[in-house]
Amino acid sequence: MGREDGARCVYRELLLSGAGARPTNSEKCNAMTQHFTRNTISAEFNCAKCAKPTQHRIDNGWKGPCLECIERLRVEHAENEIEMRRAAKAPKQTEMFA
Repeated sequence: MGREDGARCVYRELLLSGAGARPTNSEKCNAMTQHFTRNTISAEFNCAKCAKPTQHRIDNGWKGPCLECIERLRVEHAENEIEMRRAAKAPKQTEMFA
């Protein structure tokens, strides 16, 4: 298997071959770590829900939720809350068969 830059990824090849041998650090791919500094606010990742590269929030140095998904959910929850308030303010039936 080759990577985008044409270099071999021995770690991935060993895992796929089922050889069972653990590769050394020099044999592992140059995979990006999932840890971020404390000052990192967001980073771009491919979102599984949006199916496109989007900005994700970074929580305590780890990848958090997609910012577009958060905004969409916030709007949906706000709409649901408005509907619930309207239902609560609606006049209640006082008589049995009115």
